[in-house]
Formats: sequence, C-alpha cells, structure tokens
Amino acid sequence: HSLFLKDDGSLWAMGYNYYGQLGNGNTSQQNNPVQVIQQGVAQIAAGSDHSLFLKDDGSLWAMGYNYRGQLGNGNTNYSNPNPVQVIQQGVAQIAAGSNHSLFLKDDGSLWAMGNNGNGQLGNGNTSQQNNPVQVIQQGVAQIAAGSSHSLFLKDDGSLWAMGANWKGQLGNGNTSNQYNPV
Repeated sequence: HSLFLKDDGSLWAMGYNYYGQLGNGNTSQQNNPVQVIQQGVAQIAAGSDHSLFLKDDGSLWAMGYNYRGQLGNGNTNYSNPNPVQVIQQGVAQIAAGSNHSLFLKDDGSLWAMGNNGNGQLGNGNTSQQNNPVQVIQQGVAQIAAGSSHSLFLKDDGSLWAMGANWKGQLGNGNTSNQYNPV
C-alpha cells in the first residue's frame, strides 16, 4: 500500500487494504487514491500492513494490521480500518517497520511498540509490546524503522541500531541480533 501527504495537510492512500491499513473505514483494495484525512496531517509512515500518521497537534494515529501490537493501542485486534489515536500530544517523528512502530517525542525520548522477536524495539528483550514502551529517555534527533530492525540518531551525531542483524544491517561488524541499542 502507499500513502501520500498533500501540502494542504490531507492524507491520501491507495493499494492493498486487507487489514484496513489505508484507514478509509473498509478493507477493500483501492486502485485510485482515496482521501483519508482532510487536513492537519504533518507526517506519514507505512509499514508492511499498518500505517501511522502524525497530526499537526502532535497526536499519533494508527490503522491496519495489529496482530503484533504495532498500532500501540493496547490490543492485538487483527484489523483496524479506521484510524485510532495512540498518543494525544507531544510526538515529533514517526517510523513504521514491518510489524513494529517507533515514535520520537518532542522531549527527545524514543518510544516503540509491536513485534520484538529480533529485539527491534531495543528494550533489552524479545517480548511483543502492545503499548508504547520508552527505549531512550532523551537526546534522540531522528528515527528509522527497517523490516525487523530500527535505527536512531542522537543529538551528538552518533548512530545507534537494534534488532535483526542477519545480513549485517546494523553495521556493527557482526551478524548477531541486538536487543539493546548498539
């Protein structure tokens, strides 16, 4: 599926929608763009079968596949074809991986939720998280989510990674999964 954000703050989506990842209230494939939100959207992120968007007011919203808790709304309902609010305010950036999600709050803290089978949430274990968990308290400047790994840039310019590392995607010189940021 694909998402795009117009300069008027409207969110549009198209493509595969089996889990409601387009957020338009149904699970029908859309071969043409459909408007999901009329205004006020600041950022978007598309995972494999879920989507996130950040509104101008700093609220985080999610829709689509949630079997691994990647929407962060406290449950694992299979399909969420309508956007659900996850965080009311204070979110600065978002990133969506295959079945996990990250967000950066405006205080520089990093939060994560969803599948954690390879340590991609960076919280030191491999337990699935259906609610957001804080990974880093402060000092994070940017975030990115891969299929089963995550990256973040700190204020000091250092790059950190966690999660799946089968092909060396973390760049730390080995192929061992990392459950804490390295």
